[in-house]
Amino acid sequence: MYYLILKDLLIQKKIIALSIAYVIFFIIAMQGTGFVMYATAITALTYMLVMTSCAYDEKTGLTLCLIVYP
Repeated sequence: MYYLILKDLLIQKKIIALSIAYVIFFIIAMQGTGFVMYATAITALTYMLVMTSCAYDEKTGLTLCLIVYP
C-alpha cells in the first residue's frame, strides 16, 4: 500500500505543484469568507489529485496489473 501511494506522488509531481498554487490563489481570492475558504480549498485540492490519479491509471491500464495480484 505504501508503494502505491509513493507511486502516485512521484507521478503527480507537476500536478501537486500546480494544485498547491491553485489552493494559495483560492485562499487569497476568498479572503472575506472566513474559515469556509480553507475547507473549500482542501476539498478542491483533494478532488484534483484524485481525478488526476484516476485518469492516469485508466490511461496506463493499471486495472489489469491489480487484477493479477493475489
